Amino acid sequence: MGEILEAVSMVRRYAIAEGLQEAVDFLQYKKDDSVILEKIYEDICQNLGNKKIFKEISEKENVIYGNFSCAYHPYLSVEYSEIISVQPSLHLDSTFKHIRCVVQKEGTEGISNPQVVAIFPENFRGREAQEKDPVYYFVNKFSQRHFQHTRPFLNNSRFKNFFQEVLMTDSAKTYELIANWVHIHEQSHRKGPMPIPTYLKEKSGKYSAAMEELRADLGVIQYCLQNGSKEAELTALYVFAERLMAYPLFRERTNFDAISSVFFWKYLQEKNFFLGLSLELLKKEVNELISIIHSAEMESLKLQSVIERRTYLNDFVRNYLGDIDSQFENYRRFWEFV
Repeated sequence: MGEILEAVSMVRRYAIAEGLQEAVDFLQYKKDDSVILEKIYEDICQNLGNKKIFKEISEKENVIYGNFSCAYHPYLSVEYSEIISVQPSLHLDSTFKHIRCVVQKEGTEGISNPQVVAIFPENFRGREAQEKDPVYYFVNKFSQRHFQHTRPFLNNSRFKNFFQEVLMTDSAKTYELIANWVHIHEQSHRKGPMPIPTYLKEKSGKYSAAMEELRADLGVIQYCLQNGSKEAELTALYVFAERLMAYPLFRERTNFDAISSVFFWKYLQEKNFFLGLSLELLKKEVNELISIIHSAEMESLKLQSVIERRTYLNDFVRNYLGDIDSQFENYRRFWEFV
């Protein structure tokens, strides 16, 4: 374990032991302003014999560090990790520059958890999220999830032939496809009648979050199929497989990503999409579903408060799905992995 990683790990253990992670901003994510609670700073530096260590963190470019908070990842606290950047294989414009796709190297315990696949601006404790704040995606964790869950399922699926090109990709190629995916995914969040982060509070409900994540991935598929290149089509297929099938394999049915998969499946099933599976038909249905979601968002904007708008979006998804437990059972029977 490197000196810096050891230092931050010590801070993390101290913070958790003292129950202070909810109350104190130990480390601020500012390049030239590394701040640590004075008592902890003195204790740690005395043990390490190096008071410059946190200044050194702030001068490193290829690291993530800070004090983090995330409702669905409660084990995040004071964290540090070195990272390696991965570039997308599609030529994307400069508006994607704030998105960083990375392979995580050795890091502190919380950020190294396989469930932590991304770090968003709102996860940095004590900082107001800004439009151009960096978003970090750990492509190695996405890839690992694909090979552990999605790929075995695809290999046993009745639609295996449709996803054959995805099944032929190796881990290095999946890194590129994931980089394409998350770059366009984040850009999709920032478009439409209710873009993120402007309407983040409205989309923080379980069902409204499910619709927003689906909307962003529909935007990825739409973008890639309009592009028309082989690389873009492969990316669209990869995202389609992950959004439609992967999340219910390893997430609880109460999870917003799992709910979004069931929502997507129900819509496609009602359209008889699976009887004539093709990229052209996928393009058509994706365009139509995006329009439906945008119409719902525009209706919610007629309401006055954040709570009213969030309730409207939650109810839109909930009413469409009906009994969520029944829908999950229908979904699982369709894919034959009860």
